[in-house]
Amino acid sequence: MGLFSFKIPSDFMVDSEKVPKLPKEEIKRIALAGEIILVSSYGFELLEQQIQQTRDDYDSLTRKMGEVAREDPDLPENTEFKEIKTKLQFELPRRMDDLLRKKVKAIPFSEEAQEGLIGFGTSFKAKVDYPGQSEEGQFVLLGPIEAAVKGDYMGSNVISYLSPMGRALWGVSIKGNQEVVFDTPGGKVKCTITKILQ
Repeated sequence: MGLFSFKIPSDFMVDSEKVPKLPKEEIKRIALAGEIILVSSYGFELLEQQIQQTRDDYDSLTRKMGEVAREDPDLPENTEFKEIKTKLQFELPRRMDDLLRKKVKAIPFSEEAQEGLIGFGTSFKAKVDYPGQSEEGQFVLLGPIEAAVKGDYMGSNVISYLSPMGRALWGVSIKGNQEVVFDTPGGKVKCTITKILQ
């Protein structure tokens, strides 16, 4: 299987023009069900960068494989050659397959900020009490593509709407210091939202 042999099943395709016209509650429902992946413009950039990086890695390893083959006449016993071959035949195609599947399900999305309501793209300050530890800071609710990249987005920790915290907070109306309690695999978590930023 080559790096670019991925074929998208027709029933897997998402109508990227139709979905944004659906009512917001329907978009939220199918996003939470995993039928689509909501992405910000930042998320689309990340996805394109990951796809390009995978192509670059494939090209680089292909060149390296040729160099190793020229230098070592006993290829069947060459460990470096075997490792490169494994990456070219299995690891990179799997990575590309995953990225392309995400790309066909990705829908550009933004919600207009509504005062006191947490939606897709909302930044907020909160204290999160996990079992045995607490975290305080600035958070933003986005999608799994943005959350998969460790780091922050405009100074905020990214929370995926598919995470237990994201599912619990998306659509919550905040009045004062709002407490939201939700279950995680590690136990109950309490999130105290102190301020909506945008």
